[in-house]
Amino acid sequence: EKTSEMAARLLFMTAHWAKKVKHFSELSHFDQVTLLRENWSKVFIINLVQWAMPFEIAPIVSDIVEKTPGQHLDKVLHTMGKLNEVVFKLVQLQLSRAEFSLLKALALFNPDTEQLADAVQIQAVQNKTQNALEEYIRVHYPQTPNRFGQVLLRLTALGAVECKIIEHVFFNKLLGSTSIYTLVDDILLSKELNSE
Repeated sequence: EKTSEMAARLLFMTAHWAKKVKHFSELSHFDQVTLLRENWSKVFIINLVQWAMPFEIAPIVSDIVEKTPGQHLDKVLHTMGKLNEVVFKLVQLQLSRAEFSLLKALALFNPDTEQLADAVQIQAVQNKTQNALEEYIRVHYPQTPNRFGQVLLRLTALGAVECKIIEHVFFNKLLGSTSIYTLVDDILLSKELNSE
C-alpha cells in the first residue's frame, strides 16, 4: 500500500516535472504523450533516487515473491536486481539537483522513441541537454573528469530495467487492469497538472 502511494506520487511528479520543462511544453501533445509513455520508467527511477531515498527494495521483493506466479518470478527478480544495482550506482554518484534535472531530461528527450512526429527537434533538445550536463560537470567537478561518462553510463543502465516489470511491481495495485499508458495520459491531461 505504502509503495503504491509513493509510486503514484513519483509518477505524478514525473509528469509535473516534464510539463514544466520549456522544451517539453513546446512539443505537440502527441510527442509529449509519446515521450512520456515510452520513457516514464527511466524518469520514474531517477525520481525514486532523488526523492524517495532511502528506498528499501527488500520488502517489495518479498511481497513480489508471494504474489508472482512461478513462471514470471525469475524475470521479475532479475529486473528488481537490475533496478537495485542502478539505484545503488546513482546514489553513489551523489548527483546535485541540476544533474538530476539534466539526467531526467536526457532520459525523457529520447529521439529514438518510436513514432515521434518531430524526432529532429527532440534530438536537438537532447544534444543541448547533454552539452549542458557536460559543461555543468566540467565547472562543478573539475577534479572528477570522468564523472560525465559515469552519469551517461547510468542513463544507459536505466534502459536495462524492464518497463513492464516496473509497472507490475510499483503500479499493479493502483492500476488493476488499466494500462500505465492510460494513467500517463490522464495525468498529462489533468486540470491539476495543467493549472500550475
